[in-house]
Amino acid sequence: IKPRRGSAAKHTFKVNNRRELDFFLDYVPDPIIQEYLPGPEITNDVVCDLTGNLLAVISRQRIEVRWGEVAKGVTIYNAEIAAACAKIATALPAVGVITVQCMMKDGVPHFTEINARLGGGVPLGIAAGVDTPRYLLAQAAGQPLDTPPIGLYQKGLYLTRFDDSFFLTDETRQQIASQPL
Repeated sequence: IKPRRGSAAKHTFKVNNRRELDFFLDYVPDPIIQEYLPGPEITNDVVCDLTGNLLAVISRQRIEVRWGEVAKGVTIYNAEIAAACAKIATALPAVGVITVQCMMKDGVPHFTEINARLGGGVPLGIAAGVDTPRYLLAQAAGQPLDTPPIGLYQKGLYLTRFDDSFFLTDETRQQIASQPL
């Protein structure tokens, strides 16, 4: 159960019985109920030109998610997922980029979301050879595109993110704050 207009898995819960369902129906704002899909979760960047023609599909498996964004992921290729993403993009029709998410269950993709934006894991796709932002900028500038064939990118490329801490004294903080922008 989750909110109809949720974000970052906030107020999303796995319900195991009727008692839990009754509780969460009252707790979750504007709830929807979906089948539980154990995953893994696959995020797909789907890029179309300005007339809706498919240019690229790159798939990333989410290994770890923090605050709704991928913390660890790996590029994969699944022909069934790529074909389904192409079908979705054509049916919409999509212009520019869409992010299509699916959960795997028993080896079968179950599509859960379509977002008209770049996903937070797009740097992994860029590193693997599908430079989605460059394709979008080239289209906007009317420049020719040189996108690789569907599925031709580096598979098995991992991304991991980390936090870092910065320590400042009051004096250093004031020096930084006083610098012109």
